[in-house]
Amino acid sequence: GRRYGDMWERLVKSAFENAEQSKLDKKIYYQDYVTKWIEENSSEILNDCCKENVKKLLIKFIEENTGTSNQDMCDFTFERNNVRYAVDTKYRFHSNDAKTVREIANSAKHLKYMGYEPVLLIRTKREKSIGTAINRFERAGWNIKCDREALKFIGDMAGDDLVLWIEDNVDIWNRISKYHSSLKELRFDEDRWKF
Repeated sequence: GRRYGDMWERLVKSAFENAEQSKLDKKIYYQDYVTKWIEENSSEILNDCCKENVKKLLIKFIEENTGTSNQDMCDFTFERNNVRYAVDTKYRFHSNDAKTVREIANSAKHLKYMGYEPVLLIRTKREKSIGTAINRFERAGWNIKCDREALKFIGDMAGDDLVLWIEDNVDIWNRISKYHSSLKELRFDEDRWKF
């Protein structure tokens, strides 16, 4: 799953890197959110030194509660038709870790606060992910697109037909043909290797 997730993220980014109508932009980090939040909520603080100290305190708080202020909230951003999108990619979502689920859910709220439309592109069908986590992400503000719907979104926004490219170029099962008999004995048949 982790390797497929990395491959999925790279394929999606590649589609946007080469798109004419939607240009790939940077990731958004918790640090970016804190900076914007301070700018909008520190108008009563007149001293620049105090503003800087408040920022340091908030960053320290985030590091203690999320692990790092450099935690990203999405894989990349892009703008299309005056809408700023923040895109995160997952092959599927199988973690039931409360901290991870909370961070991803909160990312949608923070991204919306910063003026982005959060979109979560999941490669597999929705049923292959943990439903309670996916539902929480959706309630928090992620626009979730799974399987064919994710590919359609990429095609519409990046103009790249990723479906055809994947079908023509990603055949993992045939690439590992010399291991088929051993894999089948371990019950890792062809269905387990579909991307």
